[in-house]
Amino acid sequence: MWIALCNWDHFGKDAEKAYSALHTAALRKAKDAHDGSKDMADTTMVQAYFLEGYAQHFLTDLFSSGHLRTPRRKLHENFFGDPENLPNPWPADGCAQKMHNEDCANGLWVRNLNGEGWAAYGDKQLFSSKSDRNLVQALKAAQAGADEVRKTRLTGEIPDADDFAALQLTPILDESLSGMNYAPMFAESDGKLLFRNDVDDRNSYKSLKP
Repeated sequence: MWIALCNWDHFGKDAEKAYSALHTAALRKAKDAHDGSKDMADTTMVQAYFLEGYAQHFLTDLFSSGHLRTPRRKLHENFFGDPENLPNPWPADGCAQKMHNEDCANGLWVRNLNGEGWAAYGDKQLFSSKSDRNLVQALKAAQAGADEVRKTRLTGEIPDADDFAALQLTPILDESLSGMNYAPMFAESDGKLLFRNDVDDRNSYKSLKP
């Protein structure tokens, strides 16, 4: 339960950071395979791909619409309940789950750094027909990350974090909050937590209030 209450590394920029950290660890292992003993290279690459597989959990979170703009960390910081009430969910964390579920169900229009645009949907909808394009994009990103690990074994070179291939293919997070999508249930602005005053009116950004 404590892990579920602190799972912001699966959301937004925190998910990007988690992927980058683990992908870097995988690349370093691949470089070890390039630089080290040939007898140990295959074993070292197994470790590299293990780390990459772990990293891709966070990478694929970035293709789930409910994980893109939910201010998960900020909502947790605004906790106002009593820890002794566990295992009942804390109120602010419950709010994050509600927003997550809304965005997962309704989907969001997204675009990546390569200029590709599509409709992203969320958890439990990856294999539904409306999410076909999102699945293709997620698979492309996952393959790009794995290919980068293999390339590092061959060349011994680790790319800069800003140039990680997979992150060129993930949705641009800030654009998920743009006017091309309905107003979020919660949002963060200048360090303040905003909420949609009329929960049932997803069309008006004017209803966002602190």
